[in-house]
Amino acid sequence: MIIIVGRDKSYGDPLKHIDKIVSGVKKLVNNPEKVSLVLFTGGADVHPSFYHGDDPRCVCGTYIERDEFEKKVFEFCRKHNIKMTGVCRGIQFLNVMAGGKMYQHITHHIGVHDAYFPYDNSIRVVSSTHHQLVSLPSGSIPIAWSHPSRSDIYVGPYGKEEEPPEHEIEAAIFPNINAMGVQYHPEMLRIGDPCRIHYADMISDFIKMEMKEFITKYSGRTTHGGSREARYPRREA
Repeated sequence: MIIIVGRDKSYGDPLKHIDKIVSGVKKLVNNPEKVSLVLFTGGADVHPSFYHGDDPRCVCGTYIERDEFEKKVFEFCRKHNIKMTGVCRGIQFLNVMAGGKMYQHITHHIGVHDAYFPYDNSIRVVSSTHHQLVSLPSGSIPIAWSHPSRSDIYVGPYGKEEEPPEHEIEAAIFPNINAMGVQYHPEMLRIGDPCRIHYADMISDFIKMEMKEFITKYSGRTTHGGSREARYPRREA
């Protein structure tokens, strides 16, 4: 059973063939042993107080009541060792829960664009609707990023413009909290789209695999800790 945190069950559409999709947390609380995954969905920005940032109202559109509720769900999942994932705001929330911070504003991430996946050296077209960017905590692993970078401004966690990060993260693994997530919206892509299919395959593996095995497959790292990233990645048809 995959639990969707929120009322928008469409986030589970790419995953219907993997497990039963349930919206809301009642069955999570009542039957945690039957839950294979909890999915945090999109929406308002995570309140900066959750990552000790400043709160410039001109940049952030927040809903702190939702943050507080989802933190309780997060803590329940941690207590019961339930795997978690997130889409858009969902990965941002998990990033913050893992100890990361946020770039509070970036540009040019509304619409479709290319993302690079180092594990198979491929480019896939993703669909985005966000204006913030995760700044990953130590120990977290980027597994996809915009290719090339798109934003022309990066407002950091304290509301001030900063230098560009190495990557504009599109997907990441958070081993210390038993989670992974994607910044893009697979549910907005058409049925049969390569990136939508890839997302479902990745989630299926995440549910089935031990964390170490999942990291080994999707991180793009060799057994010696290096990278398989090529200079000229190929685009997936």
